[in-house]
Amino acid sequence: MRPLWITLALTLAPGLTRADVVYSVTSLPVTETTVLSGSSSGFTNTVGQSFQNTLNAANVESVTFRLRYFTAAYTAGTLQVGIYATTDPSPSGALNYTPTGAALATSDLINASSLTNALDNYTFRNFSTASLSASTVYMAVLQTANLATGNGIVVGSYNGIPTGTGYENYNLAINGVRNSTQQMYGTVTVPEPGTLLLGSIAAACGGGAWWRRKRQKASQVSASETKC
Repeated sequence: MRPLWITLALTLAPGLTRADVVYSVTSLPVTETTVLSGSSSGFTNTVGQSFQNTLNAANVESVTFRLRYFTAAYTAGTLQVGIYATTDPSPSGALNYTPTGAALATSDLINASSLTNALDNYTFRNFSTASLSASTVYMAVLQTANLATGNGIVVGSYNGIPTGTGYENYNLAINGVRNSTQQMYGTVTVPEPGTLLLGSIAAACGGGAWWRRKRQKASQVSASETKC
């Protein structure tokens, strides 16, 4: 039976790392958007990108943005990404998304001191659990409230509507206000459909193996006591 557990674990393990890319703008000309830091309330001092979840409910797995510091002397503090619901789009059904309400999920923190003066990719992971509804538009928002006052973060973006990429209907929002002519430069991923199911099966397999070992150990103890 043990080889079966091992085979199942090896078979399922690769599937646990797969992800669906629900937003990706990484090959277009890059422009720059500056977001000031400091104490903030609401969506002040933030920049975000709208995206649509897959056909299945899922949690956000990772968000990658291209960032650099604005001034090297002011890099104290941390950066975080929050996932928010969005307001209804304009009657045209596109390019009018803005974040709303409280964060549905937040990522781990990235130390701002790791930023350099050259735009580079920074990936935010380990989002708190929040199941996003299927086929629904959300916004991934870079939050700078935890930076020291006076900081500025420069974000890579695309100035225009990226026709032909599949993301023409989405937009960037600065300080909670839509900018229909820009997109964030980066990616948003969610677990591939079936990944969570595979994870559950793997956990069940592991639990079954643990239960079998425990039962065998109990039988061995019982046999030893009988011999005595």
